[in-house]
Parts: sequence; C-alpha cells; structure tokens
Amino acid sequence: MYQSFHRDFPQADPKLFMSSAVRMKGLLKDAQLLMDKISQSSSYSKKLMDFAQESKMVEVEKTINSIGMKNKPVVKVNPDGLNLLFVNQDSSQLDCCKLQIALRWN
Repeated sequence: MYQSFHRDFPQADPKLFMSSAVRMKGLLKDAQLLMDKISQSSSYSKKLMDFAQESKMVEVEKTINSIGMKNKPVVKVNPDGLNLLFVNQDSSQLDCCKLQIALRWN
C-alpha cells in the first residue's frame, strides 16, 4: 500500500518563464553567429585555437568578441577544447538564462 500526498502549488505565472525564453533567443543568436564563424572559417578557427593553446586568453577573448555579438561569453580553455558560457546581460533579469557550449579540438 502506498500513501498519496497532496501538495498545494502556487498558481503558475508564466511571465518570467516567457521572458527567459525571449532572452535565451538572444543568447542563441549570438552563439549561432560564433558557431557559423568557427565552422565556416578555417583561418579564424586556427587563429582561435593557436591563441587558446598558447594560453593567450586576452587574444582568445578579443578574437571571439570581434564578430559583433551582443552577449559576450565567459571563455575557458582546456587542452581538449573551448568552453563558452553565454549569460543574459540584462541586469533587470539577473540569472534568468544561460547557455553553455563545449567545443572539442582534441
């Protein structure tokens, strides 16, 4: 036999949820712009990899941010590739949405 528990939940208000989805679209647009650049330009990709493998993080960030994104990602490099964290930049909706991307080159 099992017991059923009833919990009362607050009434669903989709405003923040919908707002997060709208802001996520901006992060996805910037991520798409960067993925297009990396996937279509071997010279850009090589330059980015070279800077990353040489631990020249200022140059890595400059290279990534040079393509005109509105939301600049937090960039981390490891021996296997690149990790990008896109975070909503709108201070009125702190921490509403994040997009994490990991790209391997090794």
